[in-house]
Amino acid sequence: MKTRPSRPRTAERPAINLDRPLLTRQQERELFNRLASLKSRADEMEARIERGEASAALKERVEALRSEAIETRNTIVEANLRLVVSVAARFASREVTLNELVSESLAPLMRAVELFDPSQGNNFSTYATHAVRNAIGRALHRRSRMRERMVATEPLRLDETPAQPAPETPARATRRSALASRALSLLAPRERTILAARYGLEGFTREHTFREIGGLLGLSKERARVLAHQSIEALQAQFGEDELEE
Repeated sequence: MKTRPSRPRTAERPAINLDRPLLTRQQERELFNRLASLKSRADEMEARIERGEASAALKERVEALRSEAIETRNTIVEANLRLVVSVAARFASREVTLNELVSESLAPLMRAVELFDPSQGNNFSTYATHAVRNAIGRALHRRSRMRERMVATEPLRLDETPAQPAPETPARATRRSALASRALSLLAPRERTILAARYGLEGFTREHTFREIGGLLGLSKERARVLAHQSIEALQAQFGEDELEE
């Protein structure tokens, strides 16, 4: 029976622990087989429940199987966190910290565990490296586009020693400032503050990290990051690329 991928939930993400030893090929195969078996058994029981065989005992058994599957998945994830750090370290910079990239990579790594098929004969490390590298590439591209689209009265500094920007007329500066205010005004106060702090707008004199923003608003770093990305997507849908890139 085809198994359905479990839905990773933030609360179930494993803690970043680099002390867990790497898995041998045999251990890896056993864990993936166990994960597939647990999910298959849970799916079969859920199918019985959907057919009307619902009972408290059956529902508890399904929940227990799902929890055990999550624990097995997290064991595989934790054993591959060194791989994530190794890949993320190649892309870390002053603008994007290693911690941010590792955090960005956890969900893709968990997804890779859910989708990997050990019967194909491939190493999971190869599969996971490809998934994590692609996720980081997309995250960096998205971040770059965000910087290009979010306008401010002063140019955003993307490098440690940026080239001097071309002179800007007062009319264009006013138009850019008005567009920034107009875009942010469409957001709820919390989301507006997150983007303003992230990109150094509206009184924020520098770009803040998601950890700093989370501390300011009483959110986790991950929650602040998710809200920022959702807000950017909402503005893109509202304005369109041409207007935001003006």
